[in-house]
Amino acid sequence: MFTTPQFFLKIECATFNHAPYIVETMNGFCMQQSNFPYVCVIMDDASTDGEQQIIDNYLHDFFDLQESFNGEKDTDDYILKIARHKTNLNCYFAVYFLKYNHYSIKKDKRSYDLKVFDDVKYIATCEGDDYWTDASKLQKQIDFLESHSDYVLCCHETKRYNQNTGELYYQKHDVLNSHPEGFSFDRHYNGWLIQTLTNVFRANFEGYETFISMKNRYDIIFYYFIGKAGKCFLMPDIMSVYRIHDGGICSGASFVSFYFTLLDAYNELCEVDKSIDARNLLRNQIQNNIGNLIFLRAWKAIIKSLKITKKHSSTWDFFKFLFRLSYSGVSQIANSLYNVLRNKFLGNKKI
Repeated sequence: MFTTPQFFLKIECATFNHAPYIVETMNGFCMQQSNFPYVCVIMDDASTDGEQQIIDNYLHDFFDLQESFNGEKDTDDYILKIARHKTNLNCYFAVYFLKYNHYSIKKDKRSYDLKVFDDVKYIATCEGDDYWTDASKLQKQIDFLESHSDYVLCCHETKRYNQNTGELYYQKHDVLNSHPEGFSFDRHYNGWLIQTLTNVFRANFEGYETFISMKNRYDIIFYYFIGKAGKCFLMPDIMSVYRIHDGGICSGASFVSFYFTLLDAYNELCEVDKSIDARNLLRNQIQNNIGNLIFLRAWKAIIKSLKITKKHSSTWDFFKFLFRLSYSGVSQIANSLYNVLRNKFLGNKKI
């Protein structure tokens, strides 16, 4: 049993084969200047590119492995090491070196998290190929949430780095043009403002236990639950870098294969949350993509979409959905054909 301090915030970092990037990620964690203790829970899913050794070397270089609360636990599934940073005394690392790849056999890693790491007020997230650039990032977001009890999540702006081209750029969210001080939103906002590397949220928000119990814990499912729980705030501060590279989670997946993954997630959501909101999320996803699926002749994806929708609908609602889906498909195909013909005959000329 480990003796550790009471952590105020937990950083969740899932990583696999991020050897070229993980040091920059860990540097972003360790540089945080806060008035509260926080723990970085790094879960390496049995990387094969030497990442585990890089993380272990980092621990030996920058963390005090002689502290009394430091611990090491060796099981059939993982080795866990806990240590405190040598100079940033509010920063602790808890690293799980998994002994075999869990993702490939669809084994959940959630149960490994020691209870002490769950007893926090806030959670931040960042994957092992992205990184933070502002030493006050966590403090800024915590200060906002502590002074706004009706908000459940605070996110912020981020730059993007294309690993293949070396280009570092910033795409500002349009809403900040009219709300330069920051933008408040909830589940009714029709847009995507949150990203894994920018999120800090309340650990006890309503629906969190349901979310973490799911097998398919994707961003859009998280957004669904967090949006139902309360308001969110987008800070205009640019405090991180999202890395685009060939080894990213979605970068190697085709549109159709990723769509199948989303269907599984929406199907599970409708099973655990039998509400009209969950069913509408499923239907909207299908309607928004039906044109692309038809163009790609992804008939299996279309058939699976209809089967899942029918399973979670009454007969009358399903027929109404079919009508709306047909209209969406025709509209999207017509619009795509128009754009193709316009570009072919007019190029960039305006009509």
